Amino acid sequence: MTAPTNPVQIRMPDLSPTDNEVTLVRWHVAVGEKVALGQPLLEVETAKAVMDVESVAAGVLTEVLAEPGAAVLIGAPIAVIAATPRPRAAAAQAAQATQAATIPAGAQPAARTAPRTRQERQERQNARGAVAPDAPSAAAPRQSFFARNRARQEGPTAIAPAHAAAAAAAIGAIPPIAAFTLTASAGAARLPVGGVLPEAVAAAALRAMASALGLTGTGVAVVGPDGAGRIIGGAKAAMLLVAVEGEGIESFRAASGLPVLAVSPPRLVVSAESPGGLAIAPRLPLALTADGAAIAPHHAARFLDSLVKELESL
Repeated sequence: MTAPTNPVQIRMPDLSPTDNEVTLVRWHVAVGEKVALGQPLLEVETAKAVMDVESVAAGVLTEVLAEPGAAVLIGAPIAVIAATPRPRAAAAQAAQATQAATIPAGAQPAARTAPRTRQERQERQNARGAVAPDAPSAAAPRQSFFARNRARQEGPTAIAPAHAAAAAAAIGAIPPIAAFTLTASAGAARLPVGGVLPEAVAAAALRAMASALGLTGTGVAVVGPDGAGRIIGGAKAAMLLVAVEGEGIESFRAASGLPVLAVSPPRLVVSAESPGGLAIAPRLPLALTADGAAIAPHHAARFLDSLVKELESL
C-alpha cells in the first residue's frame, strides 16, 4: 500500500539581517526527485554571502515556484513537497486502518488513544477535515528576528492612544525652566590679567554668540569690579558680563533680565599629565545664568563651549 502524502509548501527563509529579498542561484533537487529532511534543497545569494537552504520536510519535490536567477521576497512560496509521514505515524495509520477493517458492522469501535507525536496530531486533524498547518493561510506569516529588527529601523513604533494621551498630559504638566546655571572653565595661561581681562572675555563672548547662536550686531554689557558698566560691541546688549575679584572666590553667579556671564579670578588647578606627571595651570572659572524662557539650556551650553574655545585660542 502506498503511504499517504501531505503537500508541504516551502517558503523562502529569512537569511539576511538587512535585505528583504534574496537571489535564487540554483536548485539542488529536480522536480520528481526525493528529498530528505535537512537535505540542501536550493542555493541562494544574499548581499553578503552564498548559502544553501535545507529542506524542512521529507518527500518528493513536486513543484518549484521560483526559477534560478529570480529575486525572491522573504517568506514567499518557492516549492511544494509531497511529504511522507514518519515511519511511526505510517505504522499507526496502518494499524488504525486494519482495526477499522476488522470491526464487525454495527459494533462499537475501541476507544481511541491520544496521539503521541506532532505528526500523529496533524494527521488526525487532516482526517477530520482541518487545514494542515503547512497549508497557505490568509493570516500574516510569523516574522523572523531579522524582519522584526528591520521593521523597527525602517518605521516608527506605534504608540497606544492611551499611552500617547498620558505622555502628552505629562509633558503638558512639566513647568518651564525658570532659570538655570552652567559652569565651565577655560585655560588662562595666555589670558590678560587685571582690568583688561573682562574686555578680552567680552570680545570672545561676542565671537561665541556669532558662531554658536548666530547673533550679530549685539553687544555685551560689562560690569567691572568697581561697578562701572559699559557696552562692548553693538549698541544694545544681549548679555551681561560681571567680573568680580577676591582671593578666596571660586565662582560667582548672578540673575538679571539678560543672561549673566560671571567671571571669577583665575585659579591654579592641578591636573595629571602623561607620562605620570602633574601639571599646575591657571584656569578661568565661568558661570552662565539665564532664564529658560530667553534661551534654551542646550543653546546656552553650545555658547559656553564656544566661549571656552575662543578664550583658549587667544
